[in-house]
Amino acid sequence: MSLRLAATGAATSTYSPGITSTASSQTVGVTAAFVGAVCADNALLSLLTDSMSGSFTTSCAGATSSISLTGTLTWSDLSTSTYTISSFTRETVSGHSVAHYSGTVDTGSAHYAGKQIDLLKIRLAAQLTACFSGGSVTSSAGTDIVQISG
Repeated sequence: MSLRLAATGAATSTYSPGITSTASSQTVGVTAAFVGAVCADNALLSLLTDSMSGSFTTSCAGATSSISLTGTLTWSDLSTSTYTISSFTRETVSGHSVAHYSGTVDTGSAHYAGKQIDLLKIRLAAQLTACFSGGSVTSSAGTDIVQISG
């Protein structure tokens, strides 16, 4: 499998109504910005941003289920590629999480249609003790790693 892109960027996530110690449905929005994320197979093309949104059911330390997530990559030529997430795993400790999302770039996208996309999202909870003291986590910031292959 050929590596097309591997990029690291700064990201933020928002959760509504907020992740608590009790499992509930969450609407999630993620934005990530990339600098110098040049594609391995096209030196004239680079990734500028990734925006992902959708929903899932989760709690501070519990499993994540009912995942429905899609995203949009914006490229340096100002075109976009959309993708759909098909699998998800996450490890959480005290509200901090490392999540692996995997999916496929959608047919009709400007670049890499049909290719595999993997995203590693590393998040530190903005409200460190909120989950375990009766509050909720409504946002987090961290690093996103995007890889496109195939």
